[in-house]
Formats: sequence, C-alpha cells, structure tokens
Amino acid sequence: MSFLDKLKAIFNLEVNCPLISINIAKNSNNLTNKEGLYDQAKGRLDLYLDNIDEVKKREIKELIKESIKEGNPILEINASELLSQLYEYNKENKNNQTLNFFKPIIPLEDFEALESSLYLREVFIKNGDVSKLKQDIRKRFGDRGNTIANLCTAGYFEKFLLPLYNSSKERFKELYEIIVAKSVLAIFIHSQMSQEQIPKDITNKLRISTKYGIKFIHIHGIGDYNINKIKECLGEQKEYFDFFQKEIYEKDNIIIVELLLK
Repeated sequence: MSFLDKLKAIFNLEVNCPLISINIAKNSNNLTNKEGLYDQAKGRLDLYLDNIDEVKKREIKELIKESIKEGNPILEINASELLSQLYEYNKENKNNQTLNFFKPIIPLEDFEALESSLYLREVFIKNGDVSKLKQDIRKRFGDRGNTIANLCTAGYFEKFLLPLYNSSKERFKELYEIIVAKSVLAIFIHSQMSQEQIPKDITNKLRISTKYGIKFIHIHGIGDYNINKIKECLGEQKEYFDFFQKEIYEKDNIIIVELLLK
C-alpha cells in the first residue's frame, strides 16, 4: 500500500488522482472545521493539524517515518508539481511508443527519469523554460537522471539506443550502463565549463568509448554563450581537433559537433 493509500485510509478520503501535493499545516485562520480539504483542480490536499485528533496525528507521524525509512522521499512542493505536470502530460499518451519500448529493458528508476525527461523535451521544443524542470529531475534522480535528461533531449534514446537494442540485445546490455553512467556518447557544454575542460572530457570519454567500440563523440551546446564557447575552443585547440574527422551542425541556437576517430 502506497503512502497516499495509507493516508487516504486514515482520513477516509476519496482521492482518485495518484499524484497530489499534500500540505500539512495549522488552521490558524480558522479556514474550516474539517480535518482536510482536497482541491481536485490543483491536485492538492490540505490537512489541518488543529482539527485532527491526537490518534491520527500519531498515525501521520508514524506514516512519514515509515516512508522515509523505506527510502521513499517526501517530495518538496516543486518536485510534486513536476509529478503533477507529468501525470497530466502522460494522459495525452505522448511518447507512449518510446516509453513502452524502454520500460521492460532499463532499470525502473531510469525509466522514471526518462518519463520525466520526455516531458522536459516537449517543453524545450516549445521554447519553454526547462531550467526548473532540469533541476527537479536532478534532485529526484541525481547525476544519472541528469545524464538521462541530456541524452533524451538530444534524441539519443530513439536515435541510438533503440536501434542498438533492435540490432543486438547483447550489445545493448553491454553498452547501456556505460552510456548512462559515463555519458560517453556526448559532452553537454554548460556555462560553468571552461574551454580547457572540453578536450580533457573528450579524451577521457573517448578512452572509455574506444574500449567498447564506440568511435565517435558529440559536443552539444545550447544558447549563444555555450555556442561561442565551443567555437572558440575549436579555434584555440585546433591541433587537438584536427585529430578527428569533424562535422558541425548549427541551427535554432543549437550547435552539435560530431567528432569521428580518423
């Protein structure tokens, strides 16, 4: 029984949505004489401690302790909002083909990170602000989730991992963990990364990649600042980049540099 199911049992609640924001607070302004109020439109449940008897308060406390002990995070409001947005987005059945393909072949937590990342990609394609979504994914899934978000946004799940699995399940099993854990397919340039760090990262990732027969790497940059940083690096480190066969794609404020081992 989930945390929400147990909470519903304590208060005999009728809540159909599987993802809601729960706010536990005092009823200091005498808003209601009820133990709680559920706003279906907002997907939010407010519980008022001043109106709850001591037995139920103890049950809530034990329920929260039990959930944390089992390793289930008590989400911040922002993370809960991400889940609610994702729930509404998934009701539109977008990306079902991709999700159904990967669900049985990757770890559950990776699948949940991919699910969130596909929503992030949809917002990005529509020119929405994804910085908060990206931060929420990192908070919930850690560095691994951040890598999955980067790979998903750049299309690697559909364009590389899916055909890889279809061509060889054994090869997929061999490479998947390396790709997700080490992000060996690509370097995603961000504002805190120095130009000197870019060739160092390429060298380190190529050393791992060549061991597994991957003979290319991509450099991704989004936005004027990161695009200029990549171009300056290509110019200043010309001797290093001449070691590769190089193709540059630039469109819609995005740059991708493909490096192939000669």
